Amino acid sequence: MKRIGILGGMSYESTVKYYDLILQKYYSKYNDYHYPEIVIFSLNFQKLIDYELGDNKEKYIDYLMSGINSLEKSGVTFIVMAANSPHAVFEELENLSKVPILSIVKATINRAKHENMKKLLLFGI
Repeated sequence: MKRIGILGGMSYESTVKYYDLILQKYYSKYNDYHYPEIVIFSLNFQKLIDYELGDNKEKYIDYLMSGINSLEKSGVTFIVMAANSPHAVFEELENLSKVPILSIVKATINRAKHENMKKLLLFGI
């Protein structure tokens, strides 16, 4: 079983939603309680806001990486970021991370292709 890392705290609502959806999807597919192990690292949202407003991209990335590094140390197989905003620096984070980070943008594009959508609009990045 894979251990899933959720980088959260960028609104508690999205962190809770990710956790809930993962378990709901698992249960509806397997109909048992052998849920995957999930590790949540919740960042201080205000720090991220301050780094964004202060146009301090380096500190923003460093702070996100501190959470990613903590998740890596916990033995996660991959990481999801429970918000749109950090995907603005996804490539930088992906290059620094030792484990795969799933991209909300790539996942959305793949789903749109699967649904034969011709146009797509993403908000929040």
